[in-house]
Amino acid sequence: MRKALITVLLLGFLGTLVMFGSGQDVSVGFSSLRGFSTLPDTGPTLNADETITGAWTFSGATIFSGAVSLTDILTVTGESNLGPLVQGGSVLAIASTSKHFTAAQWCDNSIITHDLGILASTANAWTPTAAALITDCIPATGDFYRFTFRNISDADEIITLVASTSVDFQEPVIASGSDMLVLQGGQNASIEVFNLDGTNVLMNVIQFQVAD
Repeated sequence: MRKALITVLLLGFLGTLVMFGSGQDVSVGFSSLRGFSTLPDTGPTLNADETITGAWTFSGATIFSGAVSLTDILTVTGESNLGPLVQGGSVLAIASTSKHFTAAQWCDNSIITHDLGILASTANAWTPTAAALITDCIPATGDFYRFTFRNISDADEIITLVASTSVDFQEPVIASGSDMLVLQGGQNASIEVFNLDGTNVLMNVIQFQVAD
């Protein structure tokens, strides 16, 4: 393992520039570049079992082939052209009456199910506050994400989802007021959560029920 500033200028067809920053721990398999006496046109290749740690910056066209696994936050600046995109996430199952949701519960799950069971026929569930959501997962103005909230209770059991401080619900048709959402048993809501201005959070809500 070597800590150094290494600049490799590949003068082949692609003219690729690869830089390893000073102080970074780099484990790289350049079996075809020993001594760098011969520089191939295609540039260096990282083997499948290589590990790269530290902060890296890629500029220009960068091609990844095969499966790539990333841990923690990936930040992409500028436009991104993606093929079919499958978004993953966890499913959080809640069995309780009234519930105050945390920002982590809302930010870290793609589906949240709430079941009143035999505990109650009606209950309130409060969203996290805008400040908590902004801190946890939508720090920049304009950041947003989407998830599904499901009332999996019996049909006659109602959950009223209540907007907490600085959170505003937006619905195609508002039947119960702008700060609450009524979900009967078996109904779902698709919720888009937006950092509106760094202080307030806007939630676009569309309700669904089982199709006949």
